[in-house]
Amino acid sequence: MSNLKINTKIELGKIIKNYREEFNYSQDELAKKMNLPRSAISLIELGKRDISSSELVLFAKFFDLSLDELLYNNKCEKGFVSEEGTDKPKLNKGKFKQIFLYLIEKCGSKVNVGKTVIYKLLYFI
Repeated sequence: MSNLKINTKIELGKIIKNYREEFNYSQDELAKKMNLPRSAISLIELGKRDISSSELVLFAKFFDLSLDELLYNNKCEKGFVSEEGTDKPKLNKGKFKQIFLYLIEKCGSKVNVGKTVIYKLLYFI
């Protein structure tokens, strides 16, 4: 049997708040996307409101997490270890999304910018 400790409401609220801020969403924006009142998001982040199982699934899906990452103190590593044993930088999904949207906005409508150019820009970033 594993020694996993389930997160308390307060810990779960902090996790949700951290991911919301990482994705640069206000409480109001997240509430609209989750089809919840803004006050519900605030209470969840403060650990003062229970989260239903369907809401928990929506949070996990919205932030591209597993339920284990939300419910337990085991973090799934998003980074990789190279063959030489040196750590590569971990993927920050919020920042990657911002960079990708910026590239599309600035370069996507230009005639000479195709898929290959976008791939190269993302690679060098």
